[in-house]
Amino acid sequence: MTTCLIWTLIGCFGLAIAHLIYEEILAPSLLLRLETRLFALKARTRELKRDSASEFDEAAFDLLIESIVRWLSSCSGTMQSYSPL
Repeated sequence: MTTCLIWTLIGCFGLAIAHLIYEEILAPSLLLRLETRLFALKARTRELKRDSASEFDEAAFDLLIESIVRWLSSCSGTMQSYSPL
């Protein structure tokens, strides 16, 4: 019985350490990578529209840019909770 309790506590401690590593190290870097890719995608989309304006449907372009901006705002809102400042 005591051995089972000890192993349960060790398991819970291990899960707590794994969660801490994920929350403090992995999640912020993954969000930063996603945010960087979204900024690049937004710039590339605007560049494509500028280079071939006649081929783009204005409503589709606006919808695409709006969805990228919403993704960016959700990433930025999440990143603020990880900011040390």
